[in-house]
Amino acid sequence: MSIQSPNIQLKQNSEKESEFYSVITAKPQSVWFVYLLECLNGKIYTGITTNVEARFNKHLSGKGAKFTKMNPPSHIIATQQCENRSEASKLECQIKKLSPAKKRALNDIGMK
Repeated sequence: MSIQSPNIQLKQNSEKESEFYSVITAKPQSVWFVYLLECLNGKIYTGITTNVEARFNKHLSGKGAKFTKMNPPSHIIATQQCENRSEASKLECQIKKLSPAKKRALNDIGMK
């Protein structure tokens, strides 16, 4: 009997009668980034990705998100590396609640 989760695959150990599971494989975790783009009209877009450059190019081509299709980006304001998608999503949610001025200031307080 096998059980699978998003990051770990578990297999029941048939040598013992108890419900003992051992990890047999673990998918490598990808590095995620939260990024902020300033658009040509001054609006700020916040998103997450595993490849900031590729995602920025998607936004430039009009295929990244509906928001950036209507508000073309001009440049990347800041990026922040996160350990996993969950951490990136939580940080993205916090940043989206900030005012535009505070979002722009993130570059000054440690976001690259």
